[in-house]
Amino acid sequence: MNRRELILAAAAATWSSISAAKEQEIVAAHVIRLGFAKDISPELRAHHLLTFNRFKQIKAPRLMVVGRNVAIGSDEFEYAQISTFASESKYREYFYDPIHLEADREADSDTMHSVNRGESFDVYPHWTESLAARLSAMKNERTARYQARDDRPTSPPVADRPQDQHWNFGRAFFYAAQFRLASTPDALTRAYSAVRERTRLHLVAAGRDTLNSQEGKESYGLIVRMESEAAYQNFKSGNDWKAAHAAGLFSPEIYRGWFVIDPADLDLASRLRAGES
Repeated sequence: MNRRELILAAAAATWSSISAAKEQEIVAAHVIRLGFAKDISPELRAHHLLTFNRFKQIKAPRLMVVGRNVAIGSDEFEYAQISTFASESKYREYFYDPIHLEADREADSDTMHSVNRGESFDVYPHWTESLAARLSAMKNERTARYQARDDRPTSPPVADRPQDQHWNFGRAFFYAAQFRLASTPDALTRAYSAVRERTRLHLVAAGRDTLNSQEGKESYGLIVRMESEAAYQNFKSGNDWKAAHAAGLFSPEIYRGWFVIDPADLDLASRLRAGES
């Protein structure tokens, strides 16, 4: 292996040994997904991707992932971002960072509607109602502030870096999922807990998320780093995963899943889609 491959291999080994401890230190994971209009020009698409990749220069997140969204099933999002935060103050810093503020202003002024699909939500590994209320209040206060006086940056506050235009995780990619589960323990919540435990050594975040709850149902998120396609297939081959399938945890009315991968690896995207079809 060359020097870069050795570094990536060492990083993967380090991740496996400490990720469970890291999850204990995470207050929240934040997920953004977006899709472009079908008639967007290549130049405008490239411009928006520069903006999305610029988030890698924000210092507040513990982890920042920007990559291609590869859906399991029907899903029209094209790119996704995953970030994690060690404290509420870091979460706030992220949302008030000039890079984030300028990107939001750009989105608000997108009269061409070139980004025409989007969603964002948080995953809380250690959910409490008070934590969810505090983090929601931060974003609501931010929205109100800039609606009253919009002094967000009108141009990128930093220069774009060449290294930010590439995937930062070697052959690794990320698997993300959401499950609509009962508010009280049942067979499906136990199946989710078993799958979560199986991913423990590679877990980025798992827990209640902030998608709207339905009566008697709550939404749970799961984000896992996969070091390779073989690691993902091994993950799926476990008895806990098979039992969860048998219990109905992955039925369409309960589950949706996607991958976040190297945007340049179209072959991987095709293989993952084929493997989940």
